[in-house]
Amino acid sequence: MTPVQVANAWACYLAAALTLAGLLLRGRAHFCRFFTCYLAVMLACESAVTLWPETFWNWSFWLFTQTIYDALKIATALELGYWVFLGFPGAAYTARGVVFLFLLATLVAVLALPSETGQGGFLLGGLRARLELGTAWTFTALAALVWWYRLPLPSMYRAIILGYVSYLFVFSTLMKLATDDGIARQLATLRPIAYTAVCWLWAWEAWRREPALEVDPAVIARLQPWKAAC
Repeated sequence: MTPVQVANAWACYLAAALTLAGLLLRGRAHFCRFFTCYLAVMLACESAVTLWPETFWNWSFWLFTQTIYDALKIATALELGYWVFLGFPGAAYTARGVVFLFLLATLVAVLALPSETGQGGFLLGGLRARLELGTAWTFTALAALVWWYRLPLPSMYRAIILGYVSYLFVFSTLMKLATDDGIARQLATLRPIAYTAVCWLWAWEAWRREPALEVDPAVIARLQPWKAAC
């Protein structure tokens, strides 16, 4: 790794650690449990790679961890979708249908991997690529539905959805469409830097205090059911 890559990696780890600490200390971890789990797993795995590179710095472990990350991202999208649409039955009905279609498409894409790739990292690489693309489209669909129905979101939820959509959708889709090797290399170079920027956005929102509002508890229970249920 180049010095720039090392510096970017450490900046990313620091931002993720600050985000996790902010969620725990500000009492927001239970608003997005799978996202909190994703941050904890990512920090544990990346720390293992940093501390014991001779054991964990290899292609197989990288593919394995990325697949776990993508599974947790999909779980995060489903959890956010559940809480965001809980108080809006009409919008929830549409959201369930749309998200189900994207998850079904992802499952079909995964199952469509040819059986002869079932050896080595090629199968895992194909699985991971399709999971990532499915995750990107699931978050994009969730963001589009929130925008369409003009649903209220807490700042942390908004940051998670915005971060994943801007990062996953742009890079997953563009890297699949890029046919020029030069453009693909530039995207691959920018990708970790973009993810670090997203992590710092999460860290900022995790620590930022939301303004206290005097609202009827019944209104909060309907518009912010994730708070009323905790």
